[in-house]
Amino acid sequence: MKWLEIIQDSFLGFLFIFIFSYLLHNEQKDMNNIMLFVWASPTAYFYLLYLVFFRSRPEIRDIIIKGFVNNITLGLVLGLFVITLTILLLKFNFNTYIIFFITALITILSTLLYLNKELYNKTIFI
Repeated sequence: MKWLEIIQDSFLGFLFIFIFSYLLHNEQKDMNNIMLFVWASPTAYFYLLYLVFFRSRPEIRDIIIKGFVNNITLGLVLGLFVITLTILLLKFNFNTYIIFFITALITILSTLLYLNKELYNKTIFI
């Protein structure tokens, strides 16, 4: 096992989560907005792409990258659906607990469907 690479990846992941947590717990509203942008921007995507790209063998890298892009695209589509639904529910003045319950339910059910139908092994987009 490549312990040095695992330690490097773990450190980068810890640093990413540490910055995320620091910005989340900051009292200033601007910092929370910055944290949310960093989370939703391609920053997390490029970190994960870095892990997949540089930690895979060159002869199978293209196959792994295609699978990575397929799965992350499916997750982004679901995420955009949940975000759009949340915006609509907020516009119609739904209770925030109901919004949280609905989005949690959709997320849990879609994850169970994803795992049950083994969509992680299927080519959907590329």
